[in-house]
Amino acid sequence: PPTSNEEGLVGYWKFNAGQDSLLYDHSGNGNHGAINGATWVENVYGCTDSLAMNYDPDANWDDGSCEYGQTELVYLTIFSNTYPEMGMGFWELSYIGEGKLAIPGKWYQESMSNELAALIDTNGTTLWYIQRDSGWDHGSFAWAFKHDENSILFAGTQNGQGTNYFNPVYVRYDLDGNELSFDFHGSNNEHGLNDITKLSNDFYCVTGPLYPSSHNFLATIDVNFDVVNILSLTQYIYGWGQGKLVNDEENNIYVIGLDNETTPSAIRASKYNGDLELQWTQVYTDITNVDINDVVYNEGKITIAGQNNLVGDAYVLQVDTLGILNWELTIDSGNSDYTRVNGIINVEDGYLISVQYYTDSSTEFSKIHHVSETGEDTGNHLLFDSQAFVAYGMEFVGNDLFISGSIDGNIPALTKIQISPQDIVYGCTDSLAGNYNPDADFDDGSCTYPDNGD
Repeated sequence: PPTSNEEGLVGYWKFNAGQDSLLYDHSGNGNHGAINGATWVENVYGCTDSLAMNYDPDANWDDGSCEYGQTELVYLTIFSNTYPEMGMGFWELSYIGEGKLAIPGKWYQESMSNELAALIDTNGTTLWYIQRDSGWDHGSFAWAFKHDENSILFAGTQNGQGTNYFNPVYVRYDLDGNELSFDFHGSNNEHGLNDITKLSNDFYCVTGPLYPSSHNFLATIDVNFDVVNILSLTQYIYGWGQGKLVNDEENNIYVIGLDNETTPSAIRASKYNGDLELQWTQVYTDITNVDINDVVYNEGKITIAGQNNLVGDAYVLQVDTLGILNWELTIDSGNSDYTRVNGIINVEDGYLISVQYYTDSSTEFSKIHHVSETGEDTGNHLLFDSQAFVAYGMEFVGNDLFISGSIDGNIPALTKIQISPQDIVYGCTDSLAGNYNPDADFDDGSCTYPDNGD
């Protein structure tokens, strides 16, 4: 800015000094201005971010002084229910409204797994459950959606006709548990199903392996489960569970899988707009030899989670909607043999992830970890009442978090947790110190003590 003594300076108006309609000229030339249609306001400097610890509601000019503490999530378990009569375990879960959760899973019959569909209310009471007998070697429901106002879609796979191929199965039930339709896309063993997402009331998007090729596909299906269009993803490696989908506010689809051209296979991400072409593709060559277990989207960010098979640790990473990597986090397995992330869900200040720990060949359990928006494990963890509980699906209903999974690998289980954020106040916690802060939760090393004269 000018200093008011530059050669040839005619006028210098700072717009911070004047009187009534007069604006002072600081050049010394007396070229004072006249103010029209504006009034003087007082600048109140301070922190203007309401999320900051030192937010000043009276400030109208941010001076860069905002301070941010961490947020601790306080967990309160409302119930931890088991449903041994249903079978083996639950996978994902979906809130369909009116206090009802649709939960897919599987049950065993004579050493063969079959599809399980359940409707449970938010108090943990079973409204109905269906144990389907697929008639094939193996089957399981893995996804559930509110199909329309009067029906629920359960989607999964069946091992058709005694082959090694797992083919998609789509079953619709009414709200009382009556089967309305059954569609099995396995007559020619053409493709499998790794993930499905609902685009609108009229369409779903699905991905999975193409048989007998070594790559995946992406397809749009209608409400009658007929394929509208299909795109062969030749650069995405074939693999069970190695293709995930997530859609944004404009129903652009982001495909997350493994690259077919790198060894070991790296994570590959693409954006798809439904016109049978990919808008961009990114390959993350530094992130290889992993499983991809869950993906979420939130405000222009795509967060991916799973397991690093090379070191046996769980991982979380985030990219933007152009595929640019923002951050990557590894969850150390510690004393466990290895860890993996089974599920991830958005919260106000980051993410909650369900991490499965394997301590040996027969012992496994889960913890919920809180991860910040910038990719740090905050150390705020929840260990379930039953240490044999393995968590898979997570769904918020208001401030209540519902978590589905299994106990000891063979009993379906559902836990309801109330979560409330609590600001962590740092300061001096020693009551003998001169600057003792009775409101501080954690000591920040700032305590000072009177000089004893030595």
